[in-house]
Amino acid sequence: MNLTNSSYFHVGGVAMSNAGDCWIDVKTSASGGAELVYYKGCAGNGAIASGFKQTYYGGMDIDKSGNLVIIDDEAEDVYIYSGCAPACTVVGGPFALKGESFWGKLNFANNQFTAVDRTDGLVDVYSYSTKNISLIYSYSSGLSASLLPNGVAVNPRSKQ
Repeated sequence: MNLTNSSYFHVGGVAMSNAGDCWIDVKTSASGGAELVYYKGCAGNGAIASGFKQTYYGGMDIDKSGNLVIIDDEAEDVYIYSGCAPACTVVGGPFALKGESFWGKLNFANNQFTAVDRTDGLVDVYSYSTKNISLIYSYSSGLSASLLPNGVAVNPRSKQ
């Protein structure tokens, strides 16, 4: 499938629910801006989500309750949204991240959120709930900011 929308400049996060719907977090122009695009059944031209608070695009994941967990790379924070089909309701955040992170992932139990802090060359592990995201610890495992680490995976991953 090829999901497109006229608001795309760069694509950031992409998520697909167990029900088969998709969301794409996009940068809207060379100078910035962000929109969330919703695709019912992961098809069609998509609909721009309302109630989306991000100022810049970033990675996303879906928690076990079906909430979208989305990083704002410029503000260095995380919002948690319910719905977004296409109307979003903020159910958590903004929660500040320790450093500049573009990608983040939830663990299987949905009690931890892991993100790569590319300015410090660290992996940051946070406690996760819709009420709070707070740093537990960081580690490097040979990462370096000069390597510009960007992505992260968690095993076992979230159920969505």
